[in-house]
Amino acid sequence: MIHLIREGMPVGKARARVRINYGKGTGDPKAWAYTPKTTSQAEEEWRWLFKLGHYQPFLEDVPLSMTVIAYVPDPMGKLDIDNIVKLICDSLGKGMAYKNDSQIVHLEAWKVKGEPRTEVLLTDKILEEKHD
Repeated sequence: MIHLIREGMPVGKARARVRINYGKGTGDPKAWAYTPKTTSQAEEEWRWLFKLGHYQPFLEDVPLSMTVIAYVPDPMGKLDIDNIVKLICDSLGKGMAYKNDSQIVHLEAWKVKGEPRTEVLLTDKILEEKHD
């Protein structure tokens, strides 16, 4: 089981930004996409927390359960829970905590009123429920 806590206001995954530069002389436009700084910093913080905990990544054929609790001053505020989850999933994937976020077969996510922080619980213990 992996339990991570990131102090401070939860951060959601922001869309990539596109920058256009018109070349000198030719005036031909060149465009490139980049990740906003708040997103890249938060992703790096999640990876750092994982490393600091000396956790071992789950094997790639193991189904996982993830619980995310985002503590915020106003749970009905503008910060979307799906963007918070997406940032965490992308941060911990690619071999960090798991090979691919497709391994997450069970997900619970909550925004609750409280001192700003985000908690993540990741486990390979899946409750077997029958859904008909």
